[in-house]
Amino acid sequence: MKFLFLTQYFTPETGAAPIRLAAIIRHLRRLGHDVEVVTAMPNYPVGRIFDGYRGKFYTSEIWEGVRVHRVWLYAAVGKGWRRYLNYFTFTLMSLFGIFKAGKADCLFVESPPLSLSVPAFFYSRLRKVPFVFYVADLWPDAVRDNLDLNQERVALKFARALELWSYRKADYVCAVTEGILSELQTRRVPQSKLLFLPNGMDLDQFAPMPSDHGLRHELGFEDKEIVLYAGTHGYAHGMERILRAANVLQERRPQCHFVFVGDGSAKPGIIRQAKELGLHNVSFLDPVPAEQVRRLFSIALCGIVSLNESSISQHTRPVKSLTAMSCSRPVVYIGPGEGARLVKNANAGFVLERGDPDAIVEAICQLAADPRLADRLGQNGRKFIEENLPWPLLVDRWLHHLTGRMRLNQTQAEHQLGVLES
Repeated sequence: MKFLFLTQYFTPETGAAPIRLAAIIRHLRRLGHDVEVVTAMPNYPVGRIFDGYRGKFYTSEIWEGVRVHRVWLYAAVGKGWRRYLNYFTFTLMSLFGIFKAGKADCLFVESPPLSLSVPAFFYSRLRKVPFVFYVADLWPDAVRDNLDLNQERVALKFARALELWSYRKADYVCAVTEGILSELQTRRVPQSKLLFLPNGMDLDQFAPMPSDHGLRHELGFEDKEIVLYAGTHGYAHGMERILRAANVLQERRPQCHFVFVGDGSAKPGIIRQAKELGLHNVSFLDPVPAEQVRRLFSIALCGIVSLNESSISQHTRPVKSLTAMSCSRPVVYIGPGEGARLVKNANAGFVLERGDPDAIVEAICQLAADPRLADRLGQNGRKFIEENLPWPLLVDRWLHHLTGRMRLNQTQAEHQLGVLES
């Protein structure tokens, strides 16, 4: 079967969507399926089109044997009209990209942005192929959580209408978390349309390894207890709570050092706040390729993850926590929701729903003072990932359900055609 993937975010960009889609595509290819990708010129999370792609309207390249079609968009991050123009331009330009690609047997659409359902609908109807709408965020809820009261009424009304239209027009609606799946059910998406494909892990790419002393020396972190935040620096992540904990630990445990790896809309503000607090136990590093993340975790005491309390956080499973678990490192998870429950059920770290700085400090100090506890929690996390979230297991299960639904729908369509002809 040939799959066409439509996504605004794809490698070499960093973040949950590019890593997730790359893993899904790799396994589909291993199973013998053909894949093409339509995406944007890489620009996330910095909000600038990467070197080598600037000034281009369209380009085509090969990534791991997969044809990737890239189209221009207005590059921007953060909130407000610039971000919406970013979404709109890619939605419009993606029409050119998907019709530039060859005909597929199934169109797989990553959302957000929610607006990608529009070009997907036109492609699906004109090419007579089903499309899977993969919901990684309930976008109207994100709009509600990020707009002021004056903006909210019009924007939220439009987003809600587009959301319901998208679910009606998609042949299949796929959720990335159990919370999103439950929300889709409450929004009356027919059970016959629903699929589930959660974030998984590449067990080899994110595997435990001996401490990389060369990297520790290169970064100047000898004799440091490293608390690692690896991933997008977004407004929804509440990273200021981590800085407040770092401020306390600067006096209480000076050998503890916080390392933030990645980029995003909130990074400039977080760096500014760290300087204002006079923090000397905090370092900010540029994004690194996914295959380098395990090296960083090899020298880390633990991973730290933070999410603000919102309707979005209730049904989110941050990849940051799964990555730490896969690398056999304990997690200090700050925030409520599905991600917190996953860490708790795996007994893979400390869950602090309210994010009190003193509680964060206490959790980190417990791990630093008790290496056997840290090792046991890390091993629990790795075992949970191995048993529940390897990508081959998840994709095989999802593909089995998808192809079964497609065969059933085809059989029903042929039966209806036979009835009409008779």
